[in-house]
Amino acid sequence: MSQKDRNEELNAEILAEEEAHLSGIETILLARLTEARDRVRKLTEEYDELIETRKNSYYDMDSREHLAMDKILNGLDDSIVMGDKDRIRIEKLSDSPYFARIDFAENGKLPAVPWYIGRFGFEVDHDPLILDWRAPLSSMFYDYDTGPAGFDAPEERFIGIMTGKRQFQIRGGKIRYVVDTSQTVSDEILQEELSKTSDEKMKTIIATIQREQNAIIRNEKAQTMIIQGVAGSGKTSVALHRIAFLLYRFRNSIKAENVLIISPSKVFSDYISGVIPELGEEPVLETGFYDIAVDTLDNVIDFEDERDPLDVDDEGWLARAEFKNSAAFLELLKDYVKVLPERAFAAKDYTYDHKTVPGEWIMEQYRFYQNDPVLTRLETIADEVIEEMHYRGSPWTRFPKTGTVQNALRGMLILRTPAALYRDFFKYIGRPHMLHMEKNRIEWNDVFPFLYLWNAYRGLTKQLQIKHIVVDEMQDYSPVQYEVLRIMYPCHKTILGDFGQAMNPVHTTGLEGLLETFPEAEFMEMKKSFRSTEEIMDFACRIASRPGLETLDRHGEKPYFAGFDSQAGEEEFVLREAESFRNSDYSSLGIILKTNADAKAFYERIRDRLPEASLLSPESKEYKSGISVCSVRMAKGMEFDEVIASGVTRDAYVTDFDRDLLYIACTRAMHKLALTGIGEAPEFLQ
Repeated sequence: MSQKDRNEELNAEILAEEEAHLSGIETILLARLTEARDRVRKLTEEYDELIETRKNSYYDMDSREHLAMDKILNGLDDSIVMGDKDRIRIEKLSDSPYFARIDFAENGKLPAVPWYIGRFGFEVDHDPLILDWRAPLSSMFYDYDTGPAGFDAPEERFIGIMTGKRQFQIRGGKIRYVVDTSQTVSDEILQEELSKTSDEKMKTIIATIQREQNAIIRNEKAQTMIIQGVAGSGKTSVALHRIAFLLYRFRNSIKAENVLIISPSKVFSDYISGVIPELGEEPVLETGFYDIAVDTLDNVIDFEDERDPLDVDDEGWLARAEFKNSAAFLELLKDYVKVLPERAFAAKDYTYDHKTVPGEWIMEQYRFYQNDPVLTRLETIADEVIEEMHYRGSPWTRFPKTGTVQNALRGMLILRTPAALYRDFFKYIGRPHMLHMEKNRIEWNDVFPFLYLWNAYRGLTKQLQIKHIVVDEMQDYSPVQYEVLRIMYPCHKTILGDFGQAMNPVHTTGLEGLLETFPEAEFMEMKKSFRSTEEIMDFACRIASRPGLETLDRHGEKPYFAGFDSQAGEEEFVLREAESFRNSDYSSLGIILKTNADAKAFYERIRDRLPEASLLSPESKEYKSGISVCSVRMAKGMEFDEVIASGVTRDAYVTDFDRDLLYIACTRAMHKLALTGIGEAPEFLQ
């Protein structure tokens, strides 16, 4: 018998063994699913009957009976919701119960015990038939090849030998393939997953998590984690899987409502919104820096909407923006906060009913509370002023109310309004020309500097209900924004991005500056790109060099540049490519322009001839697969089966920053990439 025949015979034996095991699991799941459906049906019927009873007896019931009925109905409603979640979980398990098996001999004692690993755990009579991918024992699948292995449980470490390892793809309760492997994650299965077309929402990666990714996901100890990951390294997906792991690991102390994701856009929030629910957890909270500003500054001060610096021609605005996004500007703010209390308030004698508390005494008390914001100090010492008047007064002296004293103290303020506070800062640093404020309305780049000062003047509310925040696209935020974040969210943080994909030309602070802002952070680097073919990544790295970037050995068509004599010629090419896309197996085509204004103008020109295309703009709230027209900024974090980067001309892409933008556009492509422009290609593409 040849080696090939032996391999085929072995594979047939493995498949037969696993099909028999799967059949037994599916039988158990079907029975459990029937039970779950029956339970939900009976609870729903009971709920409906009680509602009908209440309806018919509403006026015959007293208040206590109504309260008792409410309690019963609320309990039934909770049980129905929980039962329905259990039903959905079992339905998903029935479709694909598990994706891996490991055989582990604890302390080397044979025979090894087989463990099956899936998206959710499943047990019968406390016997775990399927392990949750987040379970401690499951970590060995990601961390070890066959041979010596071990895992850390909450109380101790277990060691032994992993004697076998298999990976599966199961769909519709049927095994599509099984691979016997000695590797952490089979290259064959990884290639299979990466060669698929894109989805409308970001996918889970539990079957293909790499060893270095698993180390990030399962890190329980880091107060703050900073992840620098190259384009296509899966950093966002890893961060989301980390949240799912923490919700599982610390289920008694952290819930979905305690987690906040800060995303660069609402489109991106929509794109990633399905990952955590698909992993069996409730959706977490999502917001952006703009939303934080709106909520925090309501009825405090007005500000302009965020503007994309790439769409701004105003040199004065750009100079102000660059100044306020620098690390040096944050230091100026910190210096001002030290002197603010003395610049904001000057105590005077306070007299009431012929009794006077000297201004010197008030100022002494004011300075005593040096760790409190200015206005909080005044609220605190108002009661102390009254106590002092009691001490200085007589039994028949009338004393003021707290509010009366507080109003008097506020009258001693030198800086009485938010606008006056912010103007005084620029006066103090000798840069009044760097403040552009019309009718007490500040520019977007002033918002977080103002919030930083407002914390020293009024105080910002600490969001203590949030126990973990995720900040994506870390390279696009300023030092001041991070300082405000530290103040408002004193909790664990996962901060991720790629300083090689910076989108904001007015931001001058790099990775080193961020690490200085969070000196307690644990730094992790992800250098391997999985999204794009090797040809696409080689092409992108010729545009903007990325030393140390590693690519996966996955191949496809070579990217190319197509030049045209006219705008009409370029648009006709894009339309032909769109027609070719329609006839392909691909799910998504991204037509990427340099700026939001460029994308909108291009979309308006082709929308009648390409009606199925959608424009992704800063105002967009959701992403749909198909044909999308967008700017480089809006494409950030996204991926498309095919990308056409249009408007690539010598005039549009000149500086190193421009080349970085084009690098971002190119690395959105998974399988196919073309660049188009009028005239000759930029010199760096020659």
